Amino acid sequence: MQHIFLALTLSLLTYTSFGQIWPVAPHVSDDAPDWMHKLASPTPNMFEIQREYREYYRSHPFVKNTYTQFYKRFTRWARPFTQGDGKIVIPPPAEEAARERVITQLRKNASRTANWSYAGPKETWHTDGTTKVTWQTNIYSLDIAPSNANILYAGGESGGLWRTTDKGLNWELKTASLLHGAFGAVKIHPANPDIVFACTGGKILRSVNGGQAWTSVYTENNLWVNEMAFSHTNPQIILAASDGGLLRSTDGGNNWTKLFTATTWTIKRKENNGNTFYAVPDKIYCYIIGSGGSLNGYAGVFVSNDSGASWANTNPSNLIGGTYTIPAHTNLMAHNGTDGFNQGFYDMAIVVNPNDANQLIAGGTSWFKSTDGGATWNSLGGYVGGLSWSHPDIQWCAASGNDLWIASDGGLNYSSNFGQSHEARMNGISGSDMWGFGSGWNTDLLVGGRYHNGNMARHESFSANKYYRMGGGEAATGYVNPGPGNKVYHSDIGGHAVKPGFGNGLESFSVGAWPNESYAYYANSEMVFHPNYYNIVFIGKDNQIWKSEDGGTTYSILSTFPGSASNDVYEIQISRSLPSVMYCSQWDGTDDKIWRSTDSGATWTAATALPLPNNNDRVKMAVSSSDPNVLWVAVTYGSNGKKVYKSVNGGSSWTNLTTTTLNGITVQGI
Repeated sequence: MQHIFLALTLSLLTYTSFGQIWPVAPHVSDDAPDWMHKLASPTPNMFEIQREYREYYRSHPFVKNTYTQFYKRFTRWARPFTQGDGKIVIPPPAEEAARERVITQLRKNASRTANWSYAGPKETWHTDGTTKVTWQTNIYSLDIAPSNANILYAGGESGGLWRTTDKGLNWELKTASLLHGAFGAVKIHPANPDIVFACTGGKILRSVNGGQAWTSVYTENNLWVNEMAFSHTNPQIILAASDGGLLRSTDGGNNWTKLFTATTWTIKRKENNGNTFYAVPDKIYCYIIGSGGSLNGYAGVFVSNDSGASWANTNPSNLIGGTYTIPAHTNLMAHNGTDGFNQGFYDMAIVVNPNDANQLIAGGTSWFKSTDGGATWNSLGGYVGGLSWSHPDIQWCAASGNDLWIASDGGLNYSSNFGQSHEARMNGISGSDMWGFGSGWNTDLLVGGRYHNGNMARHESFSANKYYRMGGGEAATGYVNPGPGNKVYHSDIGGHAVKPGFGNGLESFSVGAWPNESYAYYANSEMVFHPNYYNIVFIGKDNQIWKSEDGGTTYSILSTFPGSASNDVYEIQISRSLPSVMYCSQWDGTDDKIWRSTDSGATWTAATALPLPNNNDRVKMAVSSSDPNVLWVAVTYGSNGKKVYKSVNGGSSWTNLTTTTLNGITVQGI
């Protein structure tokens, strides 16, 4: 029996993923900011880059572009691998395996008497309460069961892998017991939908019972699988296209052989021929991205009508690069279809209508549709186009019969008419990636800023697990005033009062200033409310503490700390038993210095420095509710044995509380 494979490897292509795979930078021009050049270097120092990024935008207007998008994504990826000196160190496989064993054992040993339950978001809605939207979870991978189109599996960037048996109306998490990264690919057996393969950082997993249990069938350091394919005539043959080459199993996934090591972006089975695969059907479309010159992230869509023997540009004028116009020469990667920013290093997908080979949907940051085999492309959704509530950033597309699914940074959209209309189908997909969070004191009011999906809010009067999509970008924000009025704050959209009753909407109000916030490295000040007076608010802004006495409408500078504006004030803590006693942390250029005030922040005295040698950068604090002199401090980047300290005299001296239980653990809060 002959098995034919065609491998597509193009230097124009760029791709990246989560897990331990180092993100590939976009093309960096000579005139790019210094922080971007350093970010694209082989040895970036994340602390230096973060400071240079902030300093750059102190003197330059912020404009969302390819570089700023990559900065957010890279800092998010690098967070677990960043050391105390800002360098990135990816642990070797043995160390990572040992860490997983420790975390798994801690989970098993942990007491669950607190009786936690999932609070959402399980469904996300516009504030009108009638429009269900995505804006919930970034979906990286998706597959439709060939034997039953009602069954699908979807893999998230965070949160896990979910299964539906009713065509997306309800989803069930299937990986709650696993330690995993993002799921880059998922593939269902052609005849048995209970057999499924899922690929996450360094591993290929298999389930034979619909995701109830999983077995690791292949591991490889830095493995990232882009796509998988079955032979439909012999399902024992499975292929996996990965950044490390093309893998093949001939025994249903028990054993794997690497056929070659060149990066392989995709793998497709030839229609009506179960033993022929294309690692890129008689008619094949190939979507190519690129950088440099006048490409602006896009090279074109090419077509073959003879199983790949010859290729032609779908653009009738054979245009590549140059001046883009919609629809004659649309840039499918640019967010506006012409000269806008692109994320070719991150998101890109194309799908053909199973019922009409001349209808295609493709895109990166935005969605575009062709009805003439790629000759022209019209705007469909995302940043441009008329398809409402279509989330930007396409990650995956899948089609079967009349069913079309588009996976994006926001979640899953379903269409039964190939994109003429669509609806969000996200009920139960629970992977919101929170960069900020706030909750009410006397009212169950939850808010938060999220990676990819902007801000959310939920009031106790809403039905269980229903949340508002508040708008905004990707800020590390979200605060709740403890007083009346259901007032919430987000730095990218301002202040809003959430009206009780689902669908009753919001009322906006002005806010005078915002605290130091950061995408990564736990470098946030937040809005800190006085424990006795809800209208008194403190924020760390640059190297100062600002105070408001009108709920954040206006602020005045309360204290200025040594150094420049880049020596940020971070943590602020107020004693509940004696609110005139306050603590804060401030980055002094080497470590986080701890300060103490006994007069409500008017004057400050430096506490005794935490013991050295250690990296005391990014400290988190908690003050006793009954004694203003008792203070606990966690050191985020502390080395083993130097992570948690306690003071009983207001920071004059410290006792080390760290045990080996915290070895290898990054302490994010206390």
